[in-house]
Amino acid sequence: MFRRIAAAGLAGFMFSVHADAQVTTSRTTTESKAEADARMARRGAGVTVGLWSLVDDPATGSSTTTDSPIAEGYFRKGLDRHLALETTAGVWRRVIEKPATGGLGGTPAGKTTAILIPQMTSIKLYPFTGPTNTFEPFISAGLGITLGLQSESGSGGLFGSSGGVSNLLPAVGASFATGFEWRFSQAFGLAAGGHYTYIQFFEDLAGERLYRGTGARVGMTYRFQY
Repeated sequence: MFRRIAAAGLAGFMFSVHADAQVTTSRTTTESKAEADARMARRGAGVTVGLWSLVDDPATGSSTTTDSPIAEGYFRKGLDRHLALETTAGVWRRVIEKPATGGLGGTPAGKTTAILIPQMTSIKLYPFTGPTNTFEPFISAGLGITLGLQSESGSGGLFGSSGGVSNLLPAVGASFATGFEWRFSQAFGLAAGGHYTYIQFFEDLAGERLYRGTGARVGMTYRFQY
């Protein structure tokens, strides 16, 4: 019995030593210094603001629709010399105003406000350049979820003197973008480009289930310094 226990213990010890050696070897051989430098050089963050021109407009008759610019912030993690992973959160607002109708049986004025908060995870490709280049064209594609908030009010809307959130809905979405980044210093740069964003709700939000359209945006980029 003692021999069996000793043999089992020795086998376990030898296995653990072998496994530790493999892990250590894997850590030292899976990524070269050049790969690590390229990955770290892509890390950063930024903010953008732009337009989003939607295909569908739920306003009818004398109602009017006002769309805000779309603002976004993101964090970027480098994957290699040409690829990066971006996590983006944005906010966009639509206000639909319906004027009052007079006469017997007329309706009061109303306002419907919808706010979309999209969160996307995208792969960004720099096909022609590396992290040391100052001018870099890119293309990106991503998927994510969106939170939609809706309020209906006679006077205040979501941020007004009256009314509140009357609907809170989730959605799924996708985004495609192309553009360029230009670094004017070691840390800071400018970004500009176009995008197509598609967001699908499963219930009506401010009269629509589908929010889709193209747009343009500009912003500031920052690369983390080490």
